[in-house]
Amino acid sequence: MGLIVQRVFILACLMMGPIACLWWFSAHVLRQFFISPHIAELAQEYIRHCLPGLVGVTLMDVLRRYVHIHISTTL
Repeated sequence: MGLIVQRVFILACLMMGPIACLWWFSAHVLRQFFISPHIAELAQEYIRHCLPGLVGVTLMDVLRRYVHIHISTTL
């Protein structure tokens, strides 16, 4: 089962690249949805501070799903 968790984590890490890029340029994306430029810049600054935690949150989510499935199949 550990091999599956590793593969899911690697796949999730591959998906983090485009997501991080989208987050980095989020002000431009938000302006496309008619958000005021000041609010879009503030949101972009906040999201850029959240980027380092993206790997940890992804790992936590993968492990949480693994433990949930493992517990439900052993009962």
